[in-house]
Parts: sequence; structure tokens; C-alpha cells
Amino acid sequence: MVIGVVDVRGHKYIMPFSKGVLSISLMRAKLDVAEAYITAREVEKDLESRGVWEIEEEELVDLVKQKLIGKGFEKNAVYYEMWQKIREEKKSVIILLGGATASGKSTIASELGYRLGIRRVIGTDSIREVMRKMLSIELIPSLYYSSFLVGRNLKPPSSYINKTIYGFEKQTSNVAVGINAIIERARGEGFNLILEGIHLVPGYIKDEDNLSHFILNPPSIEQHKSMIIKRFMNVKRPADRYLDHLTEIGEIKDYINETARSNDVKIIQNCTVSDTIEEIMTDVIGKLSEKVTAG
Repeated sequence: MVIGVVDVRGHKYIMPFSKGVLSISLMRAKLDVAEAYITAREVEKDLESRGVWEIEEEELVDLVKQKLIGKGFEKNAVYYEMWQKIREEKKSVIILLGGATASGKSTIASELGYRLGIRRVIGTDSIREVMRKMLSIELIPSLYYSSFLVGRNLKPPSSYINKTIYGFEKQTSNVAVGINAIIERARGEGFNLILEGIHLVPGYIKDEDNLSHFILNPPSIEQHKSMIIKRFMNVKRPADRYLDHLTEIGEIKDYINETARSNDVKIIQNCTVSDTIEEIMTDVIGKLSEKVTAG
């Protein structure tokens, strides 16, 4: 039998069963990649052995849940059901990953997008670039310089104000306009979104339901240097440009951490990709579980 002809019937749609789509749903429920594919294949075989040509979505969800419980993944079964409810309610899940230059934000965002099946992953530098095309340097000068160099090109109102932080705040407040607009659109259209970038500073982003905000930190100065070298190894911008400004980058890192603590935003020491992904997924799923249970 060709399993691809089995139809899954939802409330408003009919679509072919896909073990690829199911495996992504299982990874979203915190099943590891290998086990997710194995379980999806087992569900496919169950449908095949039963000679099923069409199955209601609710019945498929129950089948997957029982499969997970039977394999000892009770907690994952709860998470799987939770994600189904969120999808049915068409609530957008939005994850923000902030932190200093070269703290691993884009790497974590890409891996997190894969594990959670979130296709829209946007960097705040891309938002800044779009805004630069629309607004001249005379109008919004802060958009035209690297985050750690803005202060050198703006005049703070007082000589006692830290130039680096003053410039960074100016740039962040401007880019935050675009960030909040994208978040608002995601909520309005009901799609999931991961945003990553240095401009995701706590206090500048509107905090609403189903929004999870994290700040990533390099575990040490030496590891931060290594991350900078690795980050810019295969791009046109030389790493020396960033290594020469570690003081300014460090000042911005400390400022972001301070605002995170003031706004109760979680700071994660980004030691390894796997540990960071695990910590974020645990936090996001825990937060969503509370909301689904309360609802």
C-alpha cells in the first residue's frame, strides 16, 4: 500500500498523511530527532497495517498520543496534545533571542526553528537594513552604524553619559519600531515567529501572551573571542573589526543583561547548542502548558 494516499481529515481541510510533518510535531513535543522519526514511521506502519485510507485528525492525534505513552513518553504525549490545541486556537508562538554581538543567536535561532517547525526566523539586522533603505542618514543616523560604533557618531546630551550605551539605545529604540510591527503582524495573522538580534533588548519590546524572551550570553571573554572569530570566518567583514572593539561590545552586553534582570527576562549562558536549545524549549513549553491548562 502507498501510505501517501491516506488522507487526514480536519475540520476545514483534507491533507495527505506525512511522517515528515508528524516527526516535526514530535520534535516540537521535545522528542529527540531520531526518536521523532522512528515514532512517525511506526505510526505510518500502524495505518498501513490497518488498511486505513482516511482518518480523522482527532483520531490521528489520539493514535500518536497512545503510541508515545506506550513507549514511555508520557510527558511528550502531553506536550504533543498541547501543541495541537495551540494550533487549533490559531495562537502565534513568538520567541525572541537577544544578546551581544556573536553570542550565538543566529545559530540557536536556526536550530530552534528546525526543532519547533517554525519557518519564519528573522534577524533584527535585516529589519535595520530595510529601515535604512527607507530612512536617510540625515533623518535617523543611528541606523547607519554598527551597534558598538553608533555612539562615536552621535553626540550625547551630556559628557557624563556613556557614548556606547547612548548610541546603542538610540539605534535599539528605532529598530524596535520595526520589531514590534512584525510581532503585531504575526499575532494578527496567527503565524509562529523567531526573532534574533542584538536589538531585542528587554523593555523595548511589547510583552504579550505566548511571547518568550531570552538573552544569550557567551560563557567567558575567551570563548566570546572564539565565537567572534568563528562567526566572521567565512564572511566579508573581518573579525578584527569586532575584536578591536571588545570593550564596547562588552559594555553593550552588560547593559543588555542589566535590562534583562530588571525586566525578569531569562539570561542563558550559551555554553553548547544542545544545552541552550534544551533550556529554551523547556521554558517555552512550560510557559505554554500553563496557559493551555489555565485556558
